[in-house]
Amino acid sequence: MAGSRSYRLIEYKITESFSDFLWWESHFGLGSLKRGQCFIRGNILFIEFSDIVEDGFLKMEFGEQLDRLPKWEKTKYYCSNYSIYDCKIGNKPSLQEMTHLARKSYMKQSNMIQPEIREDISYRLGRYEIIEKNNGQICWESHRRLNILKTGKCFTEGDILFMEPAESEKTGLVKNEFIQRLNRLPNWTKSSYYCSGYSLNYCEDGKICRDIEKADTREISADEKLRNTHGCSEEMKIIDKSENIGIGIRTLLKNWFIKRNIK
Repeated sequence: MAGSRSYRLIEYKITESFSDFLWWESHFGLGSLKRGQCFIRGNILFIEFSDIVEDGFLKMEFGEQLDRLPKWEKTKYYCSNYSIYDCKIGNKPSLQEMTHLARKSYMKQSNMIQPEIREDISYRLGRYEIIEKNNGQICWESHRRLNILKTGKCFTEGDILFMEPAESEKTGLVKNEFIQRLNRLPNWTKSSYYCSGYSLNYCEDGKICRDIEKADTREISADEKLRNTHGCSEEMKIIDKSENIGIGIRTLLKNWFIKRNIK
């Protein structure tokens, strides 16, 4: 399409217009494709659900078309299954609102609290208690059943507070007591939106990202470097020995032919 550029993202074709409008396409059924909109928040490409089906290509043809496109590298993650809510009113924002605001530049919000704060701080966000801990971590708590409290970690990205799946459960606190305590807390105002259910993947290989805060890089240890260096040295020694043996054999053959001709 004129005035646009397309990229490859795993099984998706991402097209970006010069006006920063984004949409996606993927193979569907037999010779068809699905098409929908997408938007960027922070370092995440959100792929909006769509049931629009159009005539397309066979799966192999679509795959060959994808292979000719450059890789999508404008975000580190993509999210194709999510539920985003407004922190103030609790409603789902419209796609127009998200795509409009996505064109603004968002700085990644840090989970680190001010160093002079020595105690955990709690906030109210709907039925959740958001806890900003003194070690910089953000967690959530929510009462699901009569006396069971579920807890999990959070992170912020693109003005959205993401709530990771529950990691543990606590018992003993009655639901009414939790609600009464929750109502006394100040509102959470450090992000405009929150997302309590999502599936986050790496754009590089499509693998699921279970913890966005963990570094993906892996440093080679000193022992590994030593083993690698030692291995290379041993290989070079073997090559040198092989070359020396080859030279020796050629020399012996040459001398044998010379002696035979003299006789």
